[in-house]
Amino acid sequence: MRATFSLLLALILAGVLPASPVRAAETTSLPVLTDIWPPYVMEPHNTMSGSGLGSAARIVRLVLHDMGYTADFQYFDFAYSFDRVLHSDSAVSFPYFRTPTRETQVLFSDPLFEVRNRLYYNRQYHESVNGPANFSGLRFGQVAGYSYGAEMDAVLVEPVIFSSEQEAMRALLNNDIDLLPMTDSVAMALLQDVFPDQLELVRSVAALDSVSSLHLIAPATEQGTQFIERFNASHKRLLQAGIVSDVDLENSPGQAQQTDVVELVVAEGYPVIVGNTRTDPPQHFAIPQGTRAMVLRWSDLIREASSSEQIYRTMTDESQVVVLNGPHVGKELYIKNMHLQIVPTR
Repeated sequence: MRATFSLLLALILAGVLPASPVRAAETTSLPVLTDIWPPYVMEPHNTMSGSGLGSAARIVRLVLHDMGYTADFQYFDFAYSFDRVLHSDSAVSFPYFRTPTRETQVLFSDPLFEVRNRLYYNRQYHESVNGPANFSGLRFGQVAGYSYGAEMDAVLVEPVIFSSEQEAMRALLNNDIDLLPMTDSVAMALLQDVFPDQLELVRSVAALDSVSSLHLIAPATEQGTQFIERFNASHKRLLQAGIVSDVDLENSPGQAQQTDVVELVVAEGYPVIVGNTRTDPPQHFAIPQGTRAMVLRWSDLIREASSSEQIYRTMTDESQVVVLNGPHVGKELYIKNMHLQIVPTR
């Protein structure tokens, strides 16, 4: 089986099999090594239409089809896939960040798309982490075989290695590590899908993020060079035709705005919920109980510790919200803290 796989790829990379655009019925199947990396690479739900592939897999699928191939996505760990490309004459894989070390080992296609990488911490255990000056003594995590570009990789000091992003994120949430690099849209997809109740705990280091491109890789051989040249030519043609884009930052989930959703409830002694605009002159609105709102800014008194148990002023202090439904939908109002009940994430 492995011999057949290698022979097929060798023929494709050498250009023996079709390299120019042909009809779909005449395309040749090409094994492509990758791994599940939502939202960019996902297991296909409909292989005929390509729906559910993920944005990066869609680009690779279209470029290869333009070259005359049908992409046969095969899912392995990225570390294993990179190793197969490194030690084989006939393997291609995606997506990978380009680093000086990797450039000496494999060949990179032109950029497929760009993403933003961030360094995350758990605010349950760290009030804030502002930048490298605060990294002393902190424990880094990293997924085996992953790189996030030269700038981000440079700050990782003796990282704890994990086999998957889910395992690494769980370690961050469990305080087994302090800092974890991850592509922002991937981090948000992981938190929303696997750890929704803990999404609010994860924050990124504001002073450190980087935009990096991702690429398809091939062996550093003459055949690999020919394949990359043909791949780049087809990719360029599809870019110029507006069929694919090389920038995915605006089309991906990205860094989700982390906010609290609340339900407005009446309180003892306050049977009517009132929202204020703090304009000049101020406007006051009666809000039906059960209305939902998103907190834009919690009041200072509720965020800070009180010197005593007498917290009446805290409960009557006002937080800023935007109303999500009801007769005042869309209004930004100030509402007493006693009326704000946080809605569970599940």
